[in-house]
Amino acid sequence: MQFFDQNLANLKKVLDSSEETYRNFQGNAKGQEGLKAIYEIKSSQLLMQRKLAQILISTDFSNAPVEQPFNHVIKRIAKGGYGQAYLVEERGTKNINVMKNFVEGFEYQNDTWYIIMEFCEGGDLDDFLEDLKKMGAEIDEDRAWDLLSQMIMAVDYLHQNRILHRDLKPKNVFLSSTFDVRLGDFGISRILADDEKYARTQIGSKAYMCPELIAQSKFNEQGDVWGIGITMYELLTGVLFTIVGANSEQQVLQNVVNNQEPEITSYYSEGLRNVVHKMLIKV
Repeated sequence: MQFFDQNLANLKKVLDSSEETYRNFQGNAKGQEGLKAIYEIKSSQLLMQRKLAQILISTDFSNAPVEQPFNHVIKRIAKGGYGQAYLVEERGTKNINVMKNFVEGFEYQNDTWYIIMEFCEGGDLDDFLEDLKKMGAEIDEDRAWDLLSQMIMAVDYLHQNRILHRDLKPKNVFLSSTFDVRLGDFGISRILADDEKYARTQIGSKAYMCPELIAQSKFNEQGDVWGIGITMYELLTGVLFTIVGANSEQQVLQNVVNNQEPEITSYYSEGLRNVVHKMLIKV
């Protein structure tokens, strides 16, 4: 665990303890915004290993980055508000990664910074959900348990180190080609000080917010448990119950606080259904 703990210290340097500090870091397998740390869960060892980013420096600010010493640029795959993302092949190993070019919103001095991260070929859980809906299919129970256990292990390790993710949802759960989970988008994550019990800023994706954050302006570890629960509920049912019948963001927030999620179909075992429903108990 020493290797991971050393890298956790690096992550803590990235995450600011101030409630009001927003992170401009971005870039994931699809070049979307918000991602700052990726975790690989090796369930056979119950060990999570952070993928270290290689930071490369270039003075080029054009659409096409200069050829990198360690990576061959294949193509640009996305453009966001703070830079662009490129698919690259690592020289020597031939690994396929994503390179993010930050042109603003990231610390640099007279240079462009490049950050290299793993290319998640499986996309994210939101993509997986869309594929299931298109096929009219349900996720099988073994796969559901596997994804649930991996998310729990990842979030548990964060909580052991007093880190709150605060924005768990299908779009922030990334998948390798072999369905290994990588948690992403730590842009609004928060480290609790030793004497703190809650984060209090009402921030995150409204449809996935936990009730206590909306009603009491409180967010602690239970809020991330809610995030796992509502993600799993949507995965099992294909329904994000907090937006049903809502015509405004305010109605979504009211649904989160007041509405009880419908029972999960008996297609899944009682054990799996009970675990997910218990994660959605309002406190």
